[in-house]
Amino acid sequence: MKTLACKDMGIECDYVATKPTAQEVKDDLLAHAADAHSEMLASMSEKDKAEMMSQMDERMKDEA
Repeated sequence: MKTLACKDMGIECDYVATKPTAQEVKDDLLAHAADAHSEMLASMSEKDKAEMMSQMDERMKDEA
């Protein structure tokens, strides 16, 4: 299982995405962000979003 939390991305939020694959974790966290952090996403440039996706890969954890 893979896991990534909003806090791992520097956001004060307790949401944690845990899924079997990295892509599912990213999809889940992005869906949550679109709902709970829409203002932040709206203010990001395409470059910022690409950087965030890269950081998601770097900060994702493997769970036993």
